[in-house]
Amino acid sequence: MKRSVRLGVSLLSLLASASVSAEGIKVLIASYGENCGVPAGNVTYEVKRQCDGTETCRYHIDVSTLGDPRYGCEKNYIVQYACSKDQSEVKTHYLRAEANGKTTLLSCKD
Repeated sequence: MKRSVRLGVSLLSLLASASVSAEGIKVLIASYGENCGVPAGNVTYEVKRQCDGTETCRYHIDVSTLGDPRYGCEKNYIVQYACSKDQSEVKTHYLRAEANGKTTLLSCKD
């Protein structure tokens, strides 16, 4: 009986988090080092993992977490995200090279 209760709570938590992620920040693409010839979107997963579904998100660019996609080149950082379900308004944050060690604030607050 306890097992089914735990599964029910887990399912409820999953459904609640799914409805939260439909609102708030939706990261579309994030890149670190695009100015150095690195493929666009190389850090999308990491930024999405931290920021999707939140109203505001402080994201710290850290080469020890992201890896160094092009050694010896000072890398920029760019992220595009939407705040509405239909993604009609896309916001862009850009940090000049070298972006490592800097923090960007993504926000869906009016």
